[in-house]
Amino acid sequence: MIIVLEGIDNSGKTFQSMELKRILVAMGYSVDVKKDNIEKLLAVGRRYVKDNDVPEFFGEFIEGASRYLGYSHIPPNADIVIIDRFIHTVYSHSIGNLSGVTDLPSAQLICDLIIYLDITPEESLRRSRLLGEPIPLGLEKQGEIRSKFMEMVDRGILVKVDGMQPYEMVTEEMMGLIMDRLG
Repeated sequence: MIIVLEGIDNSGKTFQSMELKRILVAMGYSVDVKKDNIEKLLAVGRRYVKDNDVPEFFGEFIEGASRYLGYSHIPPNADIVIIDRFIHTVYSHSIGNLSGVTDLPSAQLICDLIIYLDITPEESLRRSRLLGEPIPLGLEKQGEIRSKFMEMVDRGILVKVDGMQPYEMVTEEMMGLIMDRLG
């Protein structure tokens, strides 16, 4: 099973990845957590998707990149792989209108569950301050990114989990989604 956690900065992706791993390992599953370096793909997205103009090749590029990231980083001996940020982050950070390229077919084919941890940009800033870290993109950009993630939720690509809840409730909700898919 491949699970992806997506969300804006400080939404709890990394914490929840490790918490889910802890619980699933205690249940007897072999779990691997991957925090892929998506920065190069983000740079490509920012470079080529501008002014609501999505080049023809961009969808094919993302398709190939998602297959590479998905298949090449999956250890053969893990029952469950949790990926902290995936190709959806590239789309959400891209400048421009994403209609027509947000179906993400290959990501949906290789991922069994794609969860979006939803928090407000203001909560991201609050958490950032608690951690002593700056928000590199600012509130306005975080809001734009959140809107694009919500567009993917509305299209049925991502499953939204309210990341504003206490972390225990977030974990419990995600475990419910995982157990439903595991059967």
